[in-house]
Amino acid sequence: MSKVGGYSYGSSQNHYADLLDAIVEHLPGLVAGMADGDVDPLAIAKARGDLQQRDETVARLRREAADLASRHEELRRYALALHERLRELDQQSAAAAGAKVRPLRPLP
Repeated sequence: MSKVGGYSYGSSQNHYADLLDAIVEHLPGLVAGMADGDVDPLAIAKARGDLQQRDETVARLRREAADLASRHEELRRYALALHERLRELDQQSAAAAGAKVRPLRPLP
């Protein structure tokens, strides 16, 4: 645990000693129970298939989310460019009309 967690051995003993004791106590019995054949192989195969299908679904949804985020970023940049161009045109038309351009600032 200290290698995986990135902290000292003493720290893992101080904070997770009960967990480590429980693992040492119960893990051999659980492994032996799995090896005895009490587990239905069809259920394991079905669970593995379900898990693989869910992993594929999650991967597909992550790809779709990344595509949508990319598309939204393009739209945001396009809208920002249009906004800046409109501001330039407003300033040019105001300057051509002889008006003084005063940029608006929010009040504190």
